[in-house]
Amino acid sequence: IRCMLMLRTMRPHRIQHNLMASLHIPNNPPRPSLNLLHPRNSFKGVYDIYGLVKVSPELEYHVISAESSRGGRATINFFDPISVKALNTALLAKDYGVSFWSLPPGKLCPPVPGRADYVHHIADVLSESSSTGKVPTGPGVRGIDIGTGASLIYPLLGAGSYGWSFRGTECDKISFNSATLNLNSNLAVPVASKLAPGVRNLSKSAPPPQSTSSVLLQAGLAASEVRLQGSKINIFQGVFEGGVEADFTMCNPPFYTSLGAFEKASARKQVNLKRSSKKKGGTVSVLKKKSLLPPSAKTGSNNFGGGGSELWCSGGEVAFISSIISDSKSHPRSRCMWFSSLVSRRENLEQLRSQLKKSDGVTATREIPMGQGHKTSTVLMWSFLSERERHSW
Repeated sequence: IRCMLMLRTMRPHRIQHNLMASLHIPNNPPRPSLNLLHPRNSFKGVYDIYGLVKVSPELEYHVISAESSRGGRATINFFDPISVKALNTALLAKDYGVSFWSLPPGKLCPPVPGRADYVHHIADVLSESSSTGKVPTGPGVRGIDIGTGASLIYPLLGAGSYGWSFRGTECDKISFNSATLNLNSNLAVPVASKLAPGVRNLSKSAPPPQSTSSVLLQAGLAASEVRLQGSKINIFQGVFEGGVEADFTMCNPPFYTSLGAFEKASARKQVNLKRSSKKKGGTVSVLKKKSLLPPSAKTGSNNFGGGGSELWCSGGEVAFISSIISDSKSHPRSRCMWFSSLVSRRENLEQLRSQLKKSDGVTATREIPMGQGHKTSTVLMWSFLSERERHSW
């Protein structure tokens, strides 16, 4: 009765305000986030920070404790590129058996969970042509990684997950040297490809722990190689030489149309990251003690790094993927079962779909959505083989 009397005497706007407050409904609800992570992705949405520290002790220098984090969970400062690099190094070590991972200053540090999803979706498509219906594994499954980058990320993930072998191509000499170093330094006995002149092999004499991922990684990388690509225009020039056949190609194309477009987007991203960093408690206090920082620590302006051909090209991702589609038609159908590329913007898909429809010989396409949080992308795949040819591949 007392409540009814109170409601009668309240003005309508006060009733609405009190009800909203009691139900904890925000006046401006946040945008719904998406979680499209692949079921086989080792990342389940929350980083096990202290579990990662056990396999990669250097990460401890960058940890923000649960007590210092406003979210109440141990984390890192994602505004700091050195912390981001340390986190992804730990993820590669823990989940994929990677014992060594180096990046030259300024080169792109790819986020492992998102890149792993691309690999797992490729695996699902390959299973469609498998006689058992299961994902094919082992070095007999070969991928072509277009623009493998300094990180060699897709060959490391593909080998660590399924034991696949790769031929990675790279047109930038610094990235080529780094990718070759990452390949050979993860082999107990480097045999897959020779180091570029002036590059030291930093692999340890002791073999890596023989976890399942380590065994798969060794098997895949032992049959892999990195090639310096001479042509930036003819993307597949020399890639299939020597009678090489590939089950698939993959690519993470340059996203931006110019350096200016990248800098504008990067500045906007840094503002958002600073806000996020403050909400999470800012930089971890131990980082203020410079004597505790690892010698390799250097600062950077972009939290995931990257520049040049890694992030922008004339025409952006549409022009780059269009070149892949055009160039894929000029090679014998028997050389590759599936071509693919990551597409960062959904609005670019229509133009790429149109090009594929007009491409003679394309028999099948796939569009696979990927995403985490507010960022989404699509794996675009196409084949020149009939369904029967793919099953007998």
